[in-house]
Amino acid sequence: MSQSLNYHMNMVMMQGINLLRSNEKQIIYECKKILDYLKNTHKRTAESFEFAYNYFLKFFQSEEQSLENIIEEIRSEWMKTFYRPPETHQLIYILTLLENAVHKAIKENNEPSFRQPSVQYLFAKIYEDLILISKKDNFHIDHFCHELVMSKQLQIDWVARIQHEEKGYRLKNVIGISEESIDPLLFKRIEPTWFWISESLLKITGENQSIKRDVFPVPWQNETLIFCIRDKDVSSIIPFLTYAMHLLEIVNEEHFGPNANQHWKDAVILFNDWIMRSKSLKEAIPNILYGYIQYLPFERCAFFYYSPDHQMGVGVYSYHFNYEEIQKLKVYVQQIPTLSKSLSKEAGSSDLSGHFQPIYIAEAADEIPAQYVERFQLKSLVVIFR
Repeated sequence: MSQSLNYHMNMVMMQGINLLRSNEKQIIYECKKILDYLKNTHKRTAESFEFAYNYFLKFFQSEEQSLENIIEEIRSEWMKTFYRPPETHQLIYILTLLENAVHKAIKENNEPSFRQPSVQYLFAKIYEDLILISKKDNFHIDHFCHELVMSKQLQIDWVARIQHEEKGYRLKNVIGISEESIDPLLFKRIEPTWFWISESLLKITGENQSIKRDVFPVPWQNETLIFCIRDKDVSSIIPFLTYAMHLLEIVNEEHFGPNANQHWKDAVILFNDWIMRSKSLKEAIPNILYGYIQYLPFERCAFFYYSPDHQMGVGVYSYHFNYEEIQKLKVYVQQIPTLSKSLSKEAGSSDLSGHFQPIYIAEAADEIPAQYVERFQLKSLVVIFR
């Protein structure tokens, strides 16, 4: 069930990403209006919002679909631009402006309202991940390396981040060398050893041959960091950097440990939020069924009115079932042993929702009459009292 829910919530997130792409022009238009206003009124947040606006433009030009990669790219670009982690209040303000612009654009394009929660979920995840990163990034690798390069005591020329690939090594980022001076192909090329990458970087910065420079690697997660030092004796600094990287890796593991309940929390919040949009009972019933399918790991859903007097469930509404067939159904609970047994324990209670946990029937064929199993192709089901 957990794997199914994870997959389900990832699909909701993908819907949000696709919805952004399908409304690209209107979203850019709305964001540009906000950026122009912030600049014209000389707001302090104009620079940060311009970064977000430019990233939106880059996002729409790419085919990236992974939120994890999107978050990592935002973080990396931010650190390269500002050399400091974003402040929490700044993130909240910028993401709120962006999300409002996106919802306005979607509404202007007359997109169905049931699609918008996927955008809400997408922004919630972006906000959540970036807030976590902003708290942790006080000791982020790019920021840390930048501080090392800027230090007058350590004599570090540059630090290269080398990504480990399946067939070798690829240059990911360089702190201390202007990106414009590096051949773009160097970031794309995969080398059999990091040595050739460091050689290319040394040639770029080799204008003063009289200064002795040494390079040495330090492992970092699934990367190798190459430090270039202009010093006669590097033996004292290597242990320090190696230990510092080890501490930094521990900090990352503590902040990004697995959270098995996260998707359940997200799903329930979105489900409740969707139901609360209902303006009447007539709207609430289809919204509840849609919510079960959209935000929880169920494929089909049907709503029955239960009559304690007749011990019968009467079909009222359905989602991903034949609506007319469900409305014709009248099912006696005695036909379903597990359900009948649970109901008999609380016979005479007028508030079933206060007494019953959901009932899971793993093998529908063992509990449900054969005519219903065959007619609706049932394999397993969950019975929920509301």
